[in-house]
Amino acid sequence: MARKRHLKLSILNQSCHPKRYQTFLMKTGCPLYLANPKGESLSVAHYVRLILSRYFITSSYDGQIRMFDYSKNLVSSTVAHSAPISSICMISEADSSYTVASSSQDLTAQITQVTLDSSSPSSTVLASLHLHTSSLSSVASNSSGTHLLTSSWDGLIGLWDTTIPSSDEVSEPIPNERDRKKRRRIDNGSKPRRKAPLLVLKSHTSRVSKALFAAEDQKKAYSCGFDSTVRKWDAEHGVCIHTFVSGFRANDSDTLY
Repeated sequence: MARKRHLKLSILNQSCHPKRYQTFLMKTGCPLYLANPKGESLSVAHYVRLILSRYFITSSYDGQIRMFDYSKNLVSSTVAHSAPISSICMISEADSSYTVASSSQDLTAQITQVTLDSSSPSSTVLASLHLHTSSLSSVASNSSGTHLLTSSWDGLIGLWDTTIPSSDEVSEPIPNERDRKKRRRIDNGSKPRRKAPLLVLKSHTSRVSKALFAAEDQKKAYSCGFDSTVRKWDAEHGVCIHTFVSGFRANDSDTLY
């Protein structure tokens, strides 16, 4: 099996002309050109992930998850979120099926399955993760793909399993007219299950910008935040076991990539 490679692109501007974006990609050595058939400006992918040696999976400011092959052809597209996607990670892959997790400014994370059939590729949002009350900054999977961590500007970190429940674990709120319009825009014909977290990790006193599992021990995790700390967690029990304090103090206007 070919070795996985990862590439993360942090783009300052939310959109640019395709020719300028093509020039940028050529300079970075990334053979991906998000072309619009009409030649218009388009939303720039925020994160790009290379899967084996065949495909790119991108997450974009327009809330879509797309898959491209190395010939720059769009293979699959899924409207997963109603707001910009902040992060994406791989959960699992088997044959022609890829399961990814994404986090967004719409206050949710999603678990999406992309199936690449030679005749008709398909994609389905399997579950939505509900905990946070502010924009999500990141989502990360453990090495076995059994659990996820989400971080948010609400100061919380969520620990989740990646199983899809048979029924909603979080009740659906009564939508107002604005929510109904958003729901119609992202409706892809199936209703994802609403998941609740296994644990909520509380210790940061300001926005959390990133959370991830420890490479040396999947029962441990690390996070960093705008409170100028890096925290080490016992992810099994949801307890902060060590705090590293930095001399740098981030402001609310700062953006961390």
